[in-house]
Order: sequence, then C-alpha cells, then structure tokens
Amino acid sequence: MPLLAAGLWIRLQNDTADKSFCYSGDSARSDAFIKMSKDCNVMVHMCHRISGTELTPAARTSSAGHMEVADVANEANAKTCVFSHISDQMDVLGIPERLLREISGVYKGNSIWARDLMEIEFAAPAPKKLI
Repeated sequence: MPLLAAGLWIRLQNDTADKSFCYSGDSARSDAFIKMSKDCNVMVHMCHRISGTELTPAARTSSAGHMEVADVANEANAKTCVFSHISDQMDVLGIPERLLREISGVYKGNSIWARDLMEIEFAAPAPKKLI
C-alpha cells in the first residue's frame, strides 16, 4: 500500500482493491491536496468553520469552511467527503443539516458530517434494513 505525504496530507492507496483514502490534516484549501486526492474513494478534510465567518484574514490560509471543503471534494472528484474537525459553531441543532444542503449545491458526492470514533466504509452510505 503506497503512502504519499505532502505536509499534513496523506493518501493511502490499495491498488488491488481499487480503494483510496485521503486525509487533509488541519489545513485550508490546497491545489496540491486536490491533485493528490484525485478520484479518491474517501476524503477526510478539516471543516473548522462556516464559510465566511473566519475571525481573521489569516484564518483563511490555515483552516477551511464548509464551502471550501465542498469545492476541494468536487475538484478532486472524491466519491465520499467526510467533513471533520467540526467546531462548536456548527454543533447546533439544525446547522449541520443546513450546511449539508449548501454543500450539496457544489459537491455531488456523498457528504458525511464526522463524529468522534466513527467508522467510514469505502462503499457508498446505505440505510440499514428495517427488521
């Protein structure tokens, strides 16, 4: 399984199973990360704030908002994007749903709002069967 790293970014690739996992670490939008993540199965990207609410101009170069992550996932053609490193700003009833609606206007892949210790499958999310 080859490992490619650039700064805080990692791509794990299993060529025999045609599966890839890309992780952005704590970072803002990066063309190099987009290139490295091209056509990945699962992308995990820091989404620290609601886009447009950064406290300082410098925050734009060190963290990403929800729409920046949507753009990255779209440009990389990631099959699934996991929005991680969620701040308290977004951890309010109804806010994740609103942000995911906004994200879906840009990114057409599977969007997942991360939770601590969650497990992500390479297959597209599917509902459990009713019993």
